[in-house]
Amino acid sequence: MCKPDLLSRLQSATGPSRELDARIWAEHDDRDIVGPQHSATWRDAYFGRSRKAPNDECFLWQPGRTADHVPRHTESIDAKLPGEDIIGTSEQNARPGQPIKWMAIQRRPKGRMPVSAIAHTEAIARRLACLIAIERAKEDSNAK
Repeated sequence: MCKPDLLSRLQSATGPSRELDARIWAEHDDRDIVGPQHSATWRDAYFGRSRKAPNDECFLWQPGRTADHVPRHTESIDAKLPGEDIIGTSEQNARPGQPIKWMAIQRRPKGRMPVSAIAHTEAIARRLACLIAIERAKEDSNAK
């Protein structure tokens, strides 16, 4: 299940964040974030520990450095998540002095209302809508 903190941080993010990219990747790879860890090799390093045996760990990020395998989810509209099916995006008009925001709409299974999300960038709005839809699908399956 997606951590509520991740959804909250995406909603408030004002631009791309490699830390959030790593957290999104870890969530979708069924990993818990472990860290910060300190050693001769690592300083303030965070790792993703698999929630399934053998509970392997992989490097995710540390200040100024992110693992190459982590997609740029918060930067690129093309860095889609598994199951991401955005059916529309639009810029949301802001009041004078307020930043423009983006809305994305994620398709859901037949008979289910689409999910929308608003964020500071189109890429973040797309990921947020997808993550919310995944959470709702989990809730729907648990309710059965």
